Amino acid sequence: MNCRSKIIEKRCPQCDLIKPAEDYSKYTRKCNKCVELYNSSNFEKPVLNIVETERERHREKYHRLGYKEKQIEWNKNKPWKKSSVYKNLRKHFYKDLDRSYELHHWNYNDEYLKDVFILDIKDHKKLHTYLNLDIEKRIFYLEDGTPLDTREKHEALIKELNIQIYN
Repeated sequence: MNCRSKIIEKRCPQCDLIKPAEDYSKYTRKCNKCVELYNSSNFEKPVLNIVETERERHREKYHRLGYKEKQIEWNKNKPWKKSSVYKNLRKHFYKDLDRSYELHHWNYNDEYLKDVFILDIKDHKKLHTYLNLDIEKRIFYLEDGTPLDTREKHEALIKELNIQIYN
């Protein structure tokens, strides 16, 4: 004889009704009717699109913290940001490029704006942790002051950091 058969009636903590022991699941304290109601209400809810929710959260944060105005201020010292070549580079030359990749400029001088490396987003951020930009000369330097003034020097650094180039 098991313990369950000894109990004749129980009170459900959800609906607060006293019901026979047979009306309860052996896995929960709730009656079968309350368990069924709980499951049906939770499994019929539409699944939220996490990506869209995150995008909306980031948009709200962008506006709340005034990043548009901050970006305008940050871009004042970067004349290449106004260049139509720079602005439309991805749209005109790399429109089929997956959004998980970014274009990395090794030099921001106008004649080199189309000369880019295609890198994974995480690798691109990793690379920039090692670089300092000289805004006047529009080239990158290493932390020790070594200029990366040629594509070959920049490519050597990328390979040294074990970053894959996709172009």
